Amino acid sequence: MRRPLYVALVILTVLEVGMLAVLLMNLAVVHDPTTARLIGPVHGVVYLVIAMIALFTPGLRWQLRALGLIPVLGGILAVRAGTTGRPMRNAPHPR
Repeated sequence: MRRPLYVALVILTVLEVGMLAVLLMNLAVVHDPTTARLIGPVHGVVYLVIAMIALFTPGLRWQLRALGLIPVLGGILAVRAGTTGRPMRNAPHPR
């Protein structure tokens, strides 16, 4: 994966997981509708940007594209696959 896109994917994944944690804690503790109204749509937009990066980055393997479409876990799995495997088609295998 190209370096700037990978960095963006990592940052967005951390944001998505953090926002989900805030939403779940809000639901479990205080259930403030204003918090849900503010953070919920931002969480959705971050998920959509992660999905767009996964779908439209040139040269990505189809497995990594599919992983990026899974809400919350998709970003984590795509980042992990991008660091451990061969995320790009025809990329040399790391030794």
